[in-house]
Amino acid sequence: MERKYKGQSHSLEKKLIEVIAWGGAMILIVAPFFQDIRLTSFNMIFGLSLLTFQALDQELWNLVMLNICGIVGWSLKLKKENEIEKARIG
Repeated sequence: MERKYKGQSHSLEKKLIEVIAWGGAMILIVAPFFQDIRLTSFNMIFGLSLLTFQALDQELWNLVMLNICGIVGWSLKLKKENEIEKARIG
């Protein structure tokens, strides 16, 4: 598939990326309202991952890096919370 300049293609691929990005945005909107920090962390990682597709497609490298840093940060938080939970159980 030929690559078009930003905003000039209305192909199925572009529409799918837009739907995925909106889904990611909605997940990020609701994620902070969960009581369980592990569920919040998972949703933040998932939402940022979905938004990264749009940033890559639009070649917005600053947002790609921001999303990657957010994913790493929330992943570390999720890992720490899982270790705390294991210590609490075991």
